[in-house]
Amino acid sequence: MIFTCSNPKINDIHFNFGLTKEIKILHISDLHLFNWDIDYEEMVNTINKSRPNYLILNGDIFDEYYETMIDYYKVFKKLFNKLDKNIKKFFVIGNHELNSSFDDKMDIIKLFEVNGIELLISETIKIEEKKIKLVGVIDYIFDINLYKRNVKKINKKKEQQIIFCHNPIIQKDIKDVGTKKVIVSGHTHKGQIWPIGYIKLEKKLRKVKMKLNNYHKLTTNNSIFISNGAGYGSEKYKFRFLAQNYLDLITIK
Repeated sequence: MIFTCSNPKINDIHFNFGLTKEIKILHISDLHLFNWDIDYEEMVNTINKSRPNYLILNGDIFDEYYETMIDYYKVFKKLFNKLDKNIKKFFVIGNHELNSSFDDKMDIIKLFEVNGIELLISETIKIEEKKIKLVGVIDYIFDINLYKRNVKKINKKKEQQIIFCHNPIIQKDIKDVGTKKVIVSGHTHKGQIWPIGYIKLEKKLRKVKMKLNNYHKLTTNNSIFISNGAGYGSEKYKFRFLAQNYLDLITIK
């Protein structure tokens, strides 16, 4: 089936962590703002109607298309300025943030922060008095040393966590320490960067015993969810094949 990429649809995901109160997270990865025409108003309305507690932008939100910081700022303002003010907004850096047209890595972080979106890295979001924590891990391509420090810190913690990292390859670095951990990632576009990209990606994931489908049980306590992504698969092809683009509405109970 061929999908034309208008605005992404909602994909309902449920994780059980034994909470007394339901928490909702709207997860967006691989938006790649450079390569598709967004109806900003419709997309913002979709997010607001979902009534999430948190919005987490999990990497590759923009790309190389825009030339200046001002261009990026205008796009961000259109997309995020009309979001419900009660939604707490966070971002995790992906590989394409590094490839974007910024001279300084810190400019990328500033772009998010001036739009009221906090960097989720090292520090964690505590839910229900530490019953569960939301953790962000930077993409290893962006900063390998910081990535390693993030992972090392996670592996020391015997606590329930949802770990947001753009690249699903992180699963090989997260140890099973006896408490429930769910990794939420993107990056793969569910094979939309094809045919060459699809073959390379399948080969990479096969090495760690994974496929491009969405949910995997990794160990007794560790699992991973891989998002289809919200945008197209590449700047060359304005459609998706056998894989709808999604905004993931994660309900935690």
